[in-house]
Amino acid sequence: MPKRDDFSYQEIYEEVGRTYRYFLSWRHALLGGYLIGIYTLFSHYFENNDMNIQRNLLICLFVITIVFWMIEYRIRELYRACTNSGAKIETDNKFSSIGIYVKLDSKDMRGRIISHSNAFNILFLSVLLAVIYLSFKL
Repeated sequence: MPKRDDFSYQEIYEEVGRTYRYFLSWRHALLGGYLIGIYTLFSHYFENNDMNIQRNLLICLFVITIVFWMIEYRIRELYRACTNSGAKIETDNKFSSIGIYVKLDSKDMRGRIISHSNAFNILFLSVLLAVIYLSFKL
């Protein structure tokens, strides 16, 4: 197995970039799959008058939302690890003033109210609240 010393910073930096984009593509795929899934389940819920089926659809929506939220949280951890690695390489090689990862890893970018992560949180929370509301209407 190759050692870290066998690779240049440039090779490692390029791999960090590829991995970062890979994890972001997971995030995009997750959003698409989730939206299709909840659309399908909600449309069946509103088209069906059988309370047992409606209850089962709400349970599925609740579970799917929790599972997708967990997966999205893990994806956040993975791409943030890439951001941290890229920022370290940029800082170690004295090009932090032009590097994107130093900016992405900065306090200015972390903890913003308007962010993709918060948009996902609002989406998942909204669906969970809708499911809870609809379950009390049954």
